[in-house]
Amino acid sequence: MNSRYHEFTPAGLDPALIILAIVGLVAVIVFAYLVVRIRPVNRRCTSYRSVGSKAAKVSDPHRKCGAAPKDQPGLAIIMPSTSFDWKLALIYSLTMAVLTYHYHGAGIIQLLWNRGLGEGTYLFLTMVGIAVVTPIVVWLVRYAQVISARVLRLSTFKETQEKMPVYEEWGTYDRWCRKEFDSICRSLSRKEKRAVRAVVCSPDISEKTKRDRANSFVLAQGNLKKRSNPGEFESVLDSFVEFVYEK
Repeated sequence: MNSRYHEFTPAGLDPALIILAIVGLVAVIVFAYLVVRIRPVNRRCTSYRSVGSKAAKVSDPHRKCGAAPKDQPGLAIIMPSTSFDWKLALIYSLTMAVLTYHYHGAGIIQLLWNRGLGEGTYLFLTMVGIAVVTPIVVWLVRYAQVISARVLRLSTFKETQEKMPVYEEWGTYDRWCRKEFDSICRSLSRKEKRAVRAVVCSPDISEKTKRDRANSFVLAQGNLKKRSNPGEFESVLDSFVEFVYEK
């Protein structure tokens, strides 16, 4: 018999850990609820998206992608980005993992030793726990934000009789797509920049769509340049730009 043997069960969880877990989760949900605010809409096409899983549930479930339109001044309900949800949930999960280790790390590791396992198993179980808890917290955070946005939209509708637009802030992926798009544009000539921006001139498409269209255009015009002489290529490029902008 192992001289350090002792049983550890979930029933033996420290009450302080349970209280901290509940209080922390409530604080996260309340913070997620309050962070949805009515704000002046500035830099629409480089800061906010008009759709997303949260905004679509509140305003327009049929809209698929797009930047916040340029021609809608005034105020809007701004919801945090998806990246914000995951970061907030991950912070909570990591905090709970640290607290669990603080209160019961030695007991859990001892239990694993008693079963012939080691610290590596504890680390694996911790990672599994974080992977399970984080998506659950993300769902709770999003649900709280949707409720908050609906309450704000209903209250403003009662006052103004107009439905206030709902936008989401750009997330990490949106900013990365914009960085990629800008990188593509920097590598082109002035005329090619104008042409590629004509491809993505619609304000109703997302940053990902802009980047993908720019990539497709660069590939297409690169192939055209190889198959035609410089004069023919310049003529085709000019016609394309004129056609897009005239539309």
